[in-house]
Amino acid sequence: MKKIIITSVLILLYGSLLRAQDNHLSLNDRFNVYLTPSNISQNESNFSAGALYRTQWRTVGVAFDSYMLNGSGTVYKNDKVKLTAGGLVANHTALAISKIQASFLASSAVRISKYQFLSAGLGIGLAGHTISPSKLQWSSQYDGQAFDAGMPSMENIYSEKKYAADISAGVTYRYCTGNTYKNEGKELLGGVGVWHVNQPEIFYISDGQHLERRYNIFLMGYIPAGKKIGFKPKVFYTSQSGFDELLIGNDFRLLLRDLNGENEKQEFTAASLILAYRHHDAIIGGIGVEREKYTLSLLYDYNYSDLKKATSGFGAFEIFFSYQLPSPSVH
Repeated sequence: MKKIIITSVLILLYGSLLRAQDNHLSLNDRFNVYLTPSNISQNESNFSAGALYRTQWRTVGVAFDSYMLNGSGTVYKNDKVKLTAGGLVANHTALAISKIQASFLASSAVRISKYQFLSAGLGIGLAGHTISPSKLQWSSQYDGQAFDAGMPSMENIYSEKKYAADISAGVTYRYCTGNTYKNEGKELLGGVGVWHVNQPEIFYISDGQHLERRYNIFLMGYIPAGKKIGFKPKVFYTSQSGFDELLIGNDFRLLLRDLNGENEKQEFTAASLILAYRHHDAIIGGIGVEREKYTLSLLYDYNYSDLKKATSGFGAFEIFFSYQLPSPSVH
């Protein structure tokens, strides 16, 4: 029975790469460019860069890995308008199959009142799908006891690559009363993002199959509770190819050292406990550390869906690292 379940998991894993659907993330609030291109101009820093790695389903024998990078910088800024340009690169792999995305992002944020900002963003780039037959395993390569990659597979499958133009767009609203990094203000961030607006055709197995539009709706906030403690509630909703996903969570944040001490060179440090719930899928927990220009977050998804018998409850592990210049504590 468990073998059947594991086989089903593998089919789902490959299917997510072969069908018109993107992978999901749990650290959306950290790697928020994946929600909408308009988020890059809501960053207070003049330059920021981030990297995220996610791996899941290793217990079924083949991991589904995601490698993602983003960076953005201010092009123009005054009291009313901020123009930002950046990029996003993502590679999602499972054994022989890879789904690749590379986009140039541009966004403009406008101050509509003392505490309110509205931004719009656009992404233009490429989406692609590749297969490497040398990484596949065939029944003819089993010697009765183990798999032997040196044995001929007797299969005639060639490497395949297919790329197409990819367009994304979105809007973001932000309300902020002060420096939330120093626990001095409240913040509300919400918006909508649409990825693969043009529904690019990147699949070589079935002609006419498109990468379906991915719709993201999100709402995040920051609420200080005293001088040292803060709460970061968040809600993310994603819809693509007839599949819906809802994630609800909160970060419990503690300011360990502030900038109001006697030592003028004292540095800013904070730690967070991350808790979230993905509906009908996973319970999520993690930790985060912020120190001046650097942020590091580690997170784990515990799977409780019908697939938990095959995965033994193990779901996904994510790690995120970012760098900002200047430090958020000086804004």
